[in-house]
Amino acid sequence: TAAFIENFAGILADSTTTYNVQDVRDLGHGLALVEASQAITGPMPLLHVTAVMSVDGEQAELLEVRAYAFLPDPR
Repeated sequence: TAAFIENFAGILADSTTTYNVQDVRDLGHGLALVEASQAITGPMPLLHVTAVMSVDGEQAELLEVRAYAFLPDPR
């Protein structure tokens, strides 16, 4: 999307991302739920990532990914 491209051209330009997978759960029927953390260099907080993947042998495909942050109380 345009917003995604704009973010990587602006605030996330020259950043790097590191994922740390914490848990993988088999959901059955070739699906897995992945819990991970995502660290992005620059002005971003540590993110938690939840993903649903289709798994077929050694092949896996991301079907849905959601990232969110636990931010401190602004008060």
